[in-house]
Amino acid sequence: MRRLLLTAIIALPIVGCQPKQMPATQPIAEPATAEMTTGIREAYQQKDPSAVVGRVIAVLSEQSLAAVGDVPVDKFKDGDVVTFIDSNQAIIAVGTVVNITADAVHVKYTAQGEMARAPREGDLMVKTQS
Repeated sequence: MRRLLLTAIIALPIVGCQPKQMPATQPIAEPATAEMTTGIREAYQQKDPSAVVGRVIAVLSEQSLAAVGDVPVDKFKDGDVVTFIDSNQAIIAVGTVVNITADAVHVKYTAQGEMARAPREGDLMVKTQS
């Protein structure tokens, strides 16, 4: 009995120190194609006709800024809140419009959501009615 107890006490730290299984990471979504962008845009506009969907065309990650094109820039104003999604429509970040040019919207973003990360070229930005 004594040997059994001694063996159990010695084995306990070994069993308890096994490496933890890390959760499998989700595969990185492919950049949205023009066709994917159109399909996602149409789906959002069916739910909310005022929804605007554009593609990320450039990112300055050091400054947490993303430029979004392929959008009607007249539908934006400084301070608008937007959401970034990948081509699988998983939320990756949220942001605030900080500048509007003739053909793009500049957004200061913060990674957020289950798939949180900085936006990349080919990700999408969504603005819905507040």
